[in-house]
Amino acid sequence: MKNSIPQLSVSLFTILVLAGCGGSGKGDSGGDVENSTRLLEQKTSLDGKIDTVADVDWYTININEPGIVALKVNNNTMRYDVDILATIYEEDTNGNRFRIAADHFPEESASSSTININVNITQPQKLAISIRDLDDNDYSATEIYTISYDVAAPEDNNGTFDTAVDVLLDSRCHTDSIGTVGDTDVMQFTLLDSGVYDIATEFTAFAGGTSVDLKVSLFASDGELIRSITKTVDSNYRMVESLPAGSYYVLVSDQGKDSFDTSSPYTTCLTSVTTSEVSTNDTQETAATITGDGHYVISGSLDYADDQDWSSIQSGPAPTSIQVLQVTFDPSESNGCNSWFLLEIKDSSDIVLFSKEYSTETNARKAEIKVETIGEHFISVSAIDNQVCNVANEIGMRYEVTVDSVDVSDDAEMGGGNNTINTAIELDESGSTETQAKLSYVGDVDWYKITVAADHSQDRVLEVFIESESVTPLEYNITIFRADDILDAFTGWESAEYPVSFKSSYFVPQSPGNTNSDYFVKIVDMQSDESDIDNSYSVRSNIVPITTQAPATGDARVSNASFYDESSEQSALTVNRNVLKLIVDANESRDFSYNATAFSLASDLSSSLITNPETDIIEVTFPWQSGFIDYYSDRDWYQLDIAKNYIAAGGIAETWYSEIQVELYSPAPGSIVEYAWGLYRDSSNNGTLEDWQGDDGLFASNGDVNATVTAVDLITPAADATGPMWVNHETAADAFYLTVADILNKSTNVADNDWGYDAPYFVRVKLIYHSNSTQP
Repeated sequence: MKNSIPQLSVSLFTILVLAGCGGSGKGDSGGDVENSTRLLEQKTSLDGKIDTVADVDWYTININEPGIVALKVNNNTMRYDVDILATIYEEDTNGNRFRIAADHFPEESASSSTININVNITQPQKLAISIRDLDDNDYSATEIYTISYDVAAPEDNNGTFDTAVDVLLDSRCHTDSIGTVGDTDVMQFTLLDSGVYDIATEFTAFAGGTSVDLKVSLFASDGELIRSITKTVDSNYRMVESLPAGSYYVLVSDQGKDSFDTSSPYTTCLTSVTTSEVSTNDTQETAATITGDGHYVISGSLDYADDQDWSSIQSGPAPTSIQVLQVTFDPSESNGCNSWFLLEIKDSSDIVLFSKEYSTETNARKAEIKVETIGEHFISVSAIDNQVCNVANEIGMRYEVTVDSVDVSDDAEMGGGNNTINTAIELDESGSTETQAKLSYVGDVDWYKITVAADHSQDRVLEVFIESESVTPLEYNITIFRADDILDAFTGWESAEYPVSFKSSYFVPQSPGNTNSDYFVKIVDMQSDESDIDNSYSVRSNIVPITTQAPATGDARVSNASFYDESSEQSALTVNRNVLKLIVDANESRDFSYNATAFSLASDLSSSLITNPETDIIEVTFPWQSGFIDYYSDRDWYQLDIAKNYIAAGGIAETWYSEIQVELYSPAPGSIVEYAWGLYRDSSNNGTLEDWQGDDGLFASNGDVNATVTAVDLITPAADATGPMWVNHETAADAFYLTVADILNKSTNVADNDWGYDAPYFVRVKLIYHSNSTQP
């Protein structure tokens, strides 16, 4: 919580560096008394807090030798309230204080902050430090700051190649610190033999924090830079290098050469490293030949910077279908390195077939790579950066690569394959033929084409079905296109637990010309980093004409049902008649045309539909309506104007309410479609509905929740319901719409988005008006 009390602001100069001068005026000692001043000593730190309004903490430091004095104030509070202002004063023999430099935390910062102030002091003296809130109006009992200072050390005369300090192999180390701004420490060593050597610099940061970030560089005797590394504070700076005999120099400095810290020492040591090989297989030309009859095991270690391990294998004889290299990379022996390997595979034409980074913190990972050209293949293992790790006092990043040459039956990949939209395999549109294929290697993409022939006379539905044989490590990603439009997108996130089951269908309108319609199916692993040579998938398509005739059931109960076919609905939608917009989610909306007459009292039918028109209770029972769910995401919509029907039925009361009964019926043996109805309210009266509960969304619903094919006979509310479903005259003034759709039953792992013409639905509505009453 931010505690803030309005006060007059204190006007202060903020001076980042003011060297060797007396300042601009006498400082304000603030509200703290003299005996509260704390002595701050070099190479120590003190904590404090500004915990009252206008609180000022005072510190003194004694400077015994002239030089640069570095003051540091930091906190570890995220989104702090107190904007610390630190001011440095010179103090004369009479106790008068003169401000020489100041700085403050960034205001309204979202992170912790640090102040670093450097001042040049030309003679021994006492300095005073004040810590306060920038505007003296914020405080906190929990925000703790830490203050410390350092004084630059005298020049140590080891800043050039000529004055370098000797470091001896496996014996003499060198300990130093960044003693002043711009300080660079130079060390040199001489190697009598070529080999691998560890140049390690261990940096020990001051417990109160430090602004120094080391930069460690290695140079050859001719001044050529071999390597330069920087890391975060309080870490080991390690260079493990393959070096020829000769002389070398190590330079250590602050990364920006703008900070120093005599309280944060470092130690640089030189040690020899025993390795299994030194630069013997670091190039493709020197690759080690690995023998094996289709099975190869490569064990190695990256032991120095720029180390690469190259190996050569043979892919095996030509396959009958396609051939893949099944590669397993195991970095588990390097767990703890917190680094990354790079594995690459090339063929004899120097084409990179595979390139992948592997963390040292993972276990074995497998991938299949397609063999494009039979014969020699090269495998290289390298490190993403040149930081060679040291775990349990063992230098090196150890790994194992296992390669198996495997023949895979995947005829879709024969010849040029079907990896692009231009090489898509044509599917049989009759629905009688399945195409079997696999995602056989990393990066495999399978494309299929469905040609829907032009038809001048009828609308149709295109159906697509895709299934896998069993569970798979793949995350199947399926996309259906028509031209540039994406019609469907599906990802099998649970394919490691259940076989992939995808089906969908799309309305195809009759075409006035002679141009065919092309649809495309793209199947790929979601991240294109997995494959499965053991399990196939099947894909098939089917084209079905839209049913335009009323269903014949022979059921006397619904013999007079009206039928509103999909083609009529789509025709109305084309001319923008009776259009509803359904908001499915934030990214999807669908347009439908609704039937405006099915549940509306026409004058020639009113008398046959109305019961008790002369009393306070008027019943209106509308005729049965029938239809099908013609394709996935299809819904049939009916307008239900409750208020208009009340007047048409002879109602004249100003206050009334209406019971609503919905009857849904699908005769035996039933349909694969789980029919359900939903009543939607449009309180905005703008023809836009939301597919969830609300004033502009779902009002009530019921339907078939049984995943098996069975007859449906539902009356809502049921006879044993606790009360009616009803609306009063005010709510009834809003537009209402009844829809019939398929329920997605999630009790099964098989795709349950259903449609079809096996059995129709029948639905009707009954309204029971109660005049001169607003509720049951």
